[in-house]
Amino acid sequence: MTETTFQELKLVKDKDIDKEAVLKYLSTAYDDAKWKDLSKSVFETCLAEVTAKLPEIVNKMENAPYNIKKEQCNVKYIAVSICAALEINYKVSEPF
Repeated sequence: MTETTFQELKLVKDKDIDKEAVLKYLSTAYDDAKWKDLSKSVFETCLAEVTAKLPEIVNKMENAPYNIKKEQCNVKYIAVSICAALEINYKVSEPF
């Protein structure tokens, strides 16, 4: 998901990902308790990991081959989304 998608879903506060709003959204996005728990856990892990490594991620994205300048795009939204998608894919391939 891009920053625009987060904004449209009202998951942004002070130009950053609103953790509590996302967790509330994920609580309503799934009927199955296992999916709710999995998605919330993965989001929290990815948000923490991306936030901790954000300067490194921004630097990498500003250089070739990506060339995405921080003035053009807040890559935190992309990084959290990709991390969550990959982590869920990995976890779903295991019994949970």
